[in-house]
Amino acid sequence: MAKKSLEKWQEEDAQRLKERIDSVGLSQLEVGEKFGIGTQGMVWQYLNAKTPLNLSVIIKFSNGLKCSIVELSPTLAEELSRANIGLVGAQNNVRVLHLYSQLDESDQNKVLGYMEGLATITTNKSSSPSISETEKKKA
Repeated sequence: MAKKSLEKWQEEDAQRLKERIDSVGLSQLEVGEKFGIGTQGMVWQYLNAKTPLNLSVIIKFSNGLKCSIVELSPTLAEELSRANIGLVGAQNNVRVLHLYSQLDESDQNKVLGYMEGLATITTNKSSSPSISETEKKKA
């Protein structure tokens, strides 16, 4: 069974990585051992776009080469960024729920009322023109 070919961005990532490794003068064997990638053969597969880079391995390459992930793979850097945003959001949700659960019922109702008020203000801001826009139309 033939292997699925990589997407263009994955091939470009492999080329960027290969150029970066060539510029520091390390052998594939050294990269595999020092960066925790694995064998020379595995490094060769990544550098020649035979195996797609993934978040785990791009982090190892990035750390070993002392460069940012975005320099090696803008697409994987974006994927990691989205994952981090989701993680922070989830952590904040857990924190809010924990704090909310510590309140008595009266205070919980106050918090809900405050949040509903904020949501209404935010919705109104985004759906109606600003005062300055309204004044410009009058002038």
